[in-house]
Amino acid sequence: MTNRNELALDAFLTAGGRLDQLLQRGTPKYFIKSTDVKPADAELGSELYYVDTGDYFVYYDDEWHLKVQGSYSDIKFTLTAKKGDLASAVSPATLEVTYDKAYGTLPTTTPTTGYELEGWCLDAQLTNEVSATDIVKIEDDANIYAKHVPIVYPITYNLDDGENDPANPATYTVLDAVSFEPATKEGYTFDGWFSESAFTNVVTEIALGSTGAVTLYAKFTEIITP
Repeated sequence: MTNRNELALDAFLTAGGRLDQLLQRGTPKYFIKSTDVKPADAELGSELYYVDTGDYFVYYDDEWHLKVQGSYSDIKFTLTAKKGDLASAVSPATLEVTYDKAYGTLPTTTPTTGYELEGWCLDAQLTNEVSATDIVKIEDDANIYAKHVPIVYPITYNLDDGENDPANPATYTVLDAVSFEPATKEGYTFDGWFSESAFTNVVTEIALGSTGAVTLYAKFTEIITP
């Protein structure tokens, strides 16, 4: 992990075996025998100086980190975007990110009809989500995986003062096949669901694989009692 501006102290100790004495700005302060023992009185921003190597350590995030003196360049990694089977294209296919900085704008996809891009993940199982504002902590080039989900479409019922059956859903997705139960209206018979107010086209279901918002109109006929 050379060329990084910060290295975990634990990694340094593992490589060097043991630090016998750490000094703070040249003043004896702490004695560490192993990675399991840390100064109890360390505060955020405390700095330690190791005599033998001349290295400085700074304390934050509950750990000691090596503070490399002198100039250094940003560490950059390449992300390769994996669109998966639910999109036809991804742009850009690769992007460069900088260690310890925000990921920034992530790729877009052209999803399969009925799906939308929900986000990106660092694992193929789509559990470790990453966003544009997350800070880059990967330590090598990596893949990111597109997470697509079905679009939820609304179903609007025009009931003409009638009452809908509670079994009729308010939404559906491309994965749903929906059949409709009749509405009711006191003193009227139900004549069916239609796709327009002129009652021209009867609708009995939403077929599997359908997309788009759906509006239905209930048609009733008044019961005439002789």
